[in-house]
Amino acid sequence: MNSHSLVFNYRENKHFLQEMHTIIKKRGSKTFEEWMVNNNFDSAYVPVTIVNERNGVLAVSGFIKSKAIINKTTLNTILLTNTFTKSKESNPLMVNELIQGVVKKYENISDFIYTFSNVENDDVLIRNGFKKIKEYTYFMQWDPNKDAKLSVLKRLDLDTNQADFEFVKDELFHSSKNNSLFYIREDGALSIYSLLKYYRNNVFYISNLDAIVIFSINNKTFQLIGLYSKNEIDVLELLESIVPKGISLIEFYFVPNIKNKFVVKELRKVMAADCQHRSFLYVKESTTNLEASKFVVPLLNRLK
Repeated sequence: MNSHSLVFNYRENKHFLQEMHTIIKKRGSKTFEEWMVNNNFDSAYVPVTIVNERNGVLAVSGFIKSKAIINKTTLNTILLTNTFTKSKESNPLMVNELIQGVVKKYENISDFIYTFSNVENDDVLIRNGFKKIKEYTYFMQWDPNKDAKLSVLKRLDLDTNQADFEFVKDELFHSSKNNSLFYIREDGALSIYSLLKYYRNNVFYISNLDAIVIFSINNKTFQLIGLYSKNEIDVLELLESIVPKGISLIEFYFVPNIKNKFVVKELRKVMAADCQHRSFLYVKESTTNLEASKFVVPLLNRLK
């Protein structure tokens, strides 16, 4: 592939930008990248492409610089995003070259690089030094006879109410408090995309706590997906305010920062919309040992 070269971040180059957008729209249907292009969303996404000797774009990938906060320690991280090729058939060599390019350029200035795959043993990622890391959700017993305390719980309308959407976007972008012992802080674009695609009907505002909460109920299990607020929120107080009678189990899709007895189970499938799908975390670590921690990447920060 001597006639090809990698080009990083060319936001000011209209030719490259237009070709990249064309490839994403053609090959990246229903992806984060397509949503970002179609909505002209200003994001921290950094594009990476393979171009030929005529400056024609042959393949597109990218990454998002973010921070991972683990037990109050802030780490520099890179989220490797999707890869698209101009040709209809994916070219494994080009995919491999894009991944290698990002890893080589950023592995020495980040604590870890991570990405997601729906393939349990992704050969391309493994060849590039990525390791599949187990993730875990936390379960807590709940008294099914307990009634929720009186609180105002408003379902937010992200489809037709622009004020609700702007309010949620502001909270996701500027939420200063987090009740998870492991969380990702990025520019918010990926969180907005995931929320709109998978959880738009699960977003509520609790006025007395001034917090946005994302949850669903599956039989007798209350699934707490996310909690966002500019204030410090007592998670147990929140649960006592909104969990209805009849619930016997709370499932946390983040690492709860509360003292309680938990049952921890390996996450094999991720809840998305009304179904579950396979989503495996792959990590290339420089300074960390994530396998020693039982954590889950928050659902709004997952690419797949």
